[in-house]
Amino acid sequence: MKKKTMKRALLASALSLVLCVSMLVGTTYAWFTDSVASANNIIKSGNLDLEVQYTLDGENWDSLDGADDLFQKDLWEPGHTEVVALKIENKGSLALKYSANLNLINEVVGKNKDGGDIVLSDILTVGTLVQQVNQFGDIAVMLAFENENAYKGTTSFKNANILGKNQELLPGDAHYVIIKVDMAETVGNEANHDGVNAPSIEFGINVFATQFTYEKDSFGNQYDNLTIVSTEAQLAAALANGGNIMLANDIAITDGNGFSFAAAKDSVLHLNGNNIVKVSTNSDINGDGKFTSFDNQGIFQVKGNLSVVGDGVISMENTGANMGWNALTAVFSVEGGNL
Repeated sequence: MKKKTMKRALLASALSLVLCVSMLVGTTYAWFTDSVASANNIIKSGNLDLEVQYTLDGENWDSLDGADDLFQKDLWEPGHTEVVALKIENKGSLALKYSANLNLINEVVGKNKDGGDIVLSDILTVGTLVQQVNQFGDIAVMLAFENENAYKGTTSFKNANILGKNQELLPGDAHYVIIKVDMAETVGNEANHDGVNAPSIEFGINVFATQFTYEKDSFGNQYDNLTIVSTEAQLAAALANGGNIMLANDIAITDGNGFSFAAAKDSVLHLNGNNIVKVSTNSDINGDGKFTSFDNQGIFQVKGNLSVVGDGVISMENTGANMGWNALTAVFSVEGGNL
């Protein structure tokens, strides 16, 4: 009797197990779950957008692009001063650095009543003032048109580099750059032209912007590193350090022996439509009636890897009377590097 009961119990258990399995087939276990989904991602390129306005009176502003009325009054006399203020604004989404330069395009040398030359770029002086655009900056613009003592050190118009270093602007930021051009009260009849041969200067104000190493990618903020140069000294320092280098304007190299630049490290030189020229005007440099030839005249001594890109001209000129170059004369001399 007990054996039959045991068999019935085992059979019932087996049937129950089969029934449970058959019930589970086609069903789903309930598990705790969670999920995270990103929103719609969009990649957009950043833009570099520089806006420059100017004012001649501190109140009325116009675009600098194509402006042809800067400092152009024909009333220049000892003590005469003109001021222009620029508002340089970063309208783009990327940080930038900019430089502002006086570009001397052409100069007509005049004659004074004694027959001497009048070179305006040597006589006129330039002073500058830079302020952030804010309430204090607005006051600075107002004072710039009222107080000649508001400016820092001055230099001749010929040598003026309005901003000798790159200025940085984050998106939405702006600077006032205020420029004063002055003919000193101490200038005498040496600048009083003869009524026929009037001196003149043709110039432009160039504001050049490029990316600033501010925004970061996965490996740091150096991916957009670019050094802008506008003088011989800046170009020499940049080539010594290496990297991406861009000319902001033409560069005239001072005469002298040897090479002007040692490209010792890997560099890419972007001419950016500008020219580099080394002109020798020396003749009878010792004043003894003898003309001297210089040895080893050159511009670039390439010791690293140097690439030159962009439209532009690099040249050497000799304008000295009966004077020539000896030995090594080269725009590029590759010495252990690659050009």
